[in-house]
Amino acid sequence: MAGQYLPKISAMLASLLLYLSQSSVSAEPRPVLTASGCGHVQLVCEEGSMMVVREASFTPVSGGVEECKGRGEGLIVSNNQDIWRAVVGRCNGDRERECVFDMGVDLPESASWGRGRTDVRYSCEESVHSYCGGRVDGVGEGYISSPGYPRYYLGGRECVWTMVVEEGQKIQLELADLSLRETREECEDSVLIKEEGRTLLSLCGGLSSPVSLLSATNMVEVRMRTAASRQQLYPRRGLLLHYTVQGCATPPAIAEGETVQLNTSLASLQCNTGHVLQSTLSPVAVLHCSSTTWTWTPPVEHCVSVQFLLEYGNKSVVRALSAQYMKLEQKQPG
Repeated sequence: MAGQYLPKISAMLASLLLYLSQSSVSAEPRPVLTASGCGHVQLVCEEGSMMVVREASFTPVSGGVEECKGRGEGLIVSNNQDIWRAVVGRCNGDRERECVFDMGVDLPESASWGRGRTDVRYSCEESVHSYCGGRVDGVGEGYISSPGYPRYYLGGRECVWTMVVEEGQKIQLELADLSLRETREECEDSVLIKEEGRTLLSLCGGLSSPVSLLSATNMVEVRMRTAASRQQLYPRRGLLLHYTVQGCATPPAIAEGETVQLNTSLASLQCNTGHVLQSTLSPVAVLHCSSTTWTWTPPVEHCVSVQFLLEYGNKSVVRALSAQYMKLEQKQPG
């Protein structure tokens, strides 16, 4: 008697294992905010979250107050290097409720530019990985910072972050900020990004604008090395790195069938003879990779025995399968 329930229990366990293998907590992207003003700009976040400046620009204006207000969230901002560096230096990493960027104080050379509007696009990040190295399993997007950012960074340390995403995915990296001490010609303090032993990027000093790169595989290594000295803390901001996952993971194997990935955006499920996908009662499904969530649609599922569904399925399933097989029998030559 118990034997008749084994196929049902096995199918339920297989579905549960497939669900668990695909499930993880995804970091939801934070909304990008816009602040504008002439002379000074006020950035506001909830207390405790970290301000991250994405873009900043300066636009000469000759009109009244309305021109200083910008155009809100739909505003297109193109980075101006001097402005970006100044706003990043003033507000990046700030965890107070607000940060005010003052052109006259924070960028005094701008006095010769004349009257103009400063536009800043920024986000308020609640979760930032601020440890010296470790494994970072990337899901969605997130930030890594050197310990002490943005007030200082540690001397005589080597922090190595190993970033890993699912097989078949890639990692988009953006150095959102880098501020290390100047050490003449030699880069005693530096940041290296490596993939399979190959150096993708090597930087020291500071940035004039954000630097981006895309990995070729699902694993990269970020290494921040600082020279040993009597000084344990250096009064520079350090490193802030933004990462996002790109692409859908390679579809997992399925029970009683096979998964075939045609390219990065298409895959197919093919059930063995006498089996179907329970969601559609079809032996075949085509999957599309969503470029917004990086998940397969429809979701990957196991194949189930037709005989099992005819015996234990509900009335609508039995009726649909019976109709399908009746049509097949009618098509076969007598």
